[in-house]
Amino acid sequence: MEFFNLICRFAAVDGTINASEGKVFLDIFKTLHPKQYAGISADDAVTLLDRHLHKHPENFRPPVPIPLLLTLAQRAGGSLAVKLGKLMYKVAMQVALADGPLSSLEKGELEAFRNATMTSEQESETAGMEEVNEGLFSNPSPSIASVSLPFESLLQRTTELVVELEKLLKVELRKTRQSSMARDLLEQDISMVIVRFGFADGMISKNASNLYLQLFKRLHPRTYAGWTVDSASAFLRRLTENNRDNYLGPLRKPYTFGFVESFDAVNGTDFVNQARDLVLAIAIFAAAVNGSVSDEKTAEITQLKAVLE
Repeated sequence: MEFFNLICRFAAVDGTINASEGKVFLDIFKTLHPKQYAGISADDAVTLLDRHLHKHPENFRPPVPIPLLLTLAQRAGGSLAVKLGKLMYKVAMQVALADGPLSSLEKGELEAFRNATMTSEQESETAGMEEVNEGLFSNPSPSIASVSLPFESLLQRTTELVVELEKLLKVELRKTRQSSMARDLLEQDISMVIVRFGFADGMISKNASNLYLQLFKRLHPRTYAGWTVDSASAFLRRLTENNRDNYLGPLRKPYTFGFVESFDAVNGTDFVNQARDLVLAIAIFAAAVNGSVSDEKTAEITQLKAVLE
């Protein structure tokens, strides 16, 4: 209940509890009670948190209370209180960051919580945590839309950005009741770029198939554990055959870009430029054969760049 209260408090700081905050709740409570929370979605978690908030409003008014569990641990002495305080602060931070950069209200609540619950030793260990974590959401990546970007760097940054974009997409897609599909839609957009720019002479190149395989092995290590480049080629070929118009039809902006642009417009972030750079880099890698890109594919990449502007 202490952690239920903690998550609920920091999810509701800005007024509305959303699915990205509900997912943080689920990640914790599915671990504590795997059977009880097995069939619950992030949207269901939002309903639970909203219900709890309205049922016990007195628990969420200022000032920030010291959790009873932490008080008992402090009375008992030893290292348990220090560990518990750090853990609670980390959970509060993750909930506050779930919907994007920290607002002034969230920063104030976090500071009040830290002051109310932490010893000077704990404060020194967690100092700067807000800046470190918030940096993951707000620092734009450098321009990487060139074939000179190392392959490993492309895989790593794409994997990181998928995780970041999933959080904000869930916020935006909740408006259209698609929040549970955020990751699927994002990965579909990436797959479509790889297929389109890796397709030439009636087939998808080994290079593009390997790009798909290496990237999706990182995103879903268990699912793709036994796959080879040939497995990826066969899968992408079936995708193309079954949805040729979607994958090889008129070039259009990836579906998720509109939602990222909406998020940026409201929150003053710059995720769409990061996503644009990565999409162009993915297209270049998918189109490259023996280290070079054909004139036809170069023209198509130029067209993609214009579509993404």
